[in-house]
Amino acid sequence: MLSRLHTISVLLSICLSTNTLASADINGKEAILARIGDEVITAQTLEVRLSHLPRDIREQYSTIHGKKKFLEELLRIYVFSQEAKAMGMDTDLEFKNKADEIINAILSHGYVKKMVFDPITIDDSEVMTYYENNKNNYMEDAQIETSMIQISM
Repeated sequence: MLSRLHTISVLLSICLSTNTLASADINGKEAILARIGDEVITAQTLEVRLSHLPRDIREQYSTIHGKKKFLEELLRIYVFSQEAKAMGMDTDLEFKNKADEIINAILSHGYVKKMVFDPITIDDSEVMTYYENNKNNYMEDAQIETSMIQISM
């Protein structure tokens, strides 16, 4: 397994040294950055995976060096995943239960986002109208708080 990872690392270095990562389209075809078994990682796949990251994390991978690092991390995930499947870990009951929990959490999050948050759109004029109609709810009378410490000598 480590020799596979080393081979992938060498191929990745060749790929990156030829600027394949910098160019998403080679001769009208999508640039293939890596192939691991049946899995193919293209420049477009890499960009899509990066786009799903939070902005502050995505910025860490915005340079060619950063994209190389992200691709290496993806390759590790793919290789380790394939090795785990080869060992039969994906058929283990405890693993399946944990995977089901994670899938359910992702589905639940996606459902709430799609059905609750995505349909909500509020423009600035609505906010201003609401504020103007409810100003009293956001105002408080001026208040003064005093305290005194008296020391006798």
